[in-house]
Amino acid sequence: MSIVSLCLLAAAALECRVVNDDVIRMRDLAAAEPVFSVVDGNVVAAYSPLPGSIRILQGAQLARLGKRNGIADGEFRDVCFQRAMRQLDQQELLNAFHHALAIPTAEVELVDFSRFPAPVGDLVFPRSGLALSTTPPLLWKGYIVYGSGGHHFPVWARVRLRVSLKRVVATDNLVTGKPIRADQLRIEPLDGVPDTLAPAQSLDQVVGKTLLKLVRRGSTVSLDDVSTSIAIRRGDKVDVDLRSPVMHLRFEAEAEMDGRFGDRIRLRNLQSSITFLAEVSGKDQARVVINEETVPVGANLRAAGRPCGSGREKAEECE
Repeated sequence: MSIVSLCLLAAAALECRVVNDDVIRMRDLAAAEPVFSVVDGNVVAAYSPLPGSIRILQGAQLARLGKRNGIADGEFRDVCFQRAMRQLDQQELLNAFHHALAIPTAEVELVDFSRFPAPVGDLVFPRSGLALSTTPPLLWKGYIVYGSGGHHFPVWARVRLRVSLKRVVATDNLVTGKPIRADQLRIEPLDGVPDTLAPAQSLDQVVGKTLLKLVRRGSTVSLDDVSTSIAIRRGDKVDVDLRSPVMHLRFEAEAEMDGRFGDRIRLRNLQSSITFLAEVSGKDQARVVINEETVPVGANLRAAGRPCGSGREKAEECE
């Protein structure tokens, strides 16, 4: 039996109160100990436990908490709290797969998935989490966004994927920075497992546009690699390049919203959890927009970044 399951059994035995937020507030505590109802319900009493865990506020803790909030001395019993948890639903998983693929003809067979309890929240299976290069069934890594802080709880699934469509294939090596010509492409049918997760299906989706990365001859042209498509999706890990007259940093962040090439999107530093705005500069790449809104953030990001120096020779080490 897993640790999560044991915690849930213990929670059931203790009649734990369920919380959905990252903190336990006085209104949550008042549901178990009505004497705390005289305190502002929004006041934070304690941090919530992690998903699958429980937190017990002991009577002595509650007595001290009551005293700090003007409640007369008294005897308090222990109170238990747990996160709201649930089992993943197969139909919910399939809906998340089709939403991520955005290919109407896609046939997705769910072979297996995370069986352990997961927190209540939004289920996300990003296209970047699907490993097409593996032997079927394919492993697809996803997550659940839970809590007010937008935390991620990892989940997974194994799927068999098949599509029937027409795809755009490169007849020449396509490079970045140059418009794609019609004579560099051909249309051919595909009936099986795609070699890219967002295949362009018509020439007008590609011709005249530029690419975010090299596409080799014989490869399918992905809409994810076309500059007018979404280059960064919410939840993706992003390589951030921060430049100013006095410093040059490289560090990893997490996208909190989708973005196309040239868009300004909100990212979260993985070490400091600071959110900031950056400009999408390529597939899973962004650069910080230096203005009155992001300059103060630069100081906070300095500790988490990898310094590249301000001189030309040092800066080239990060190119």
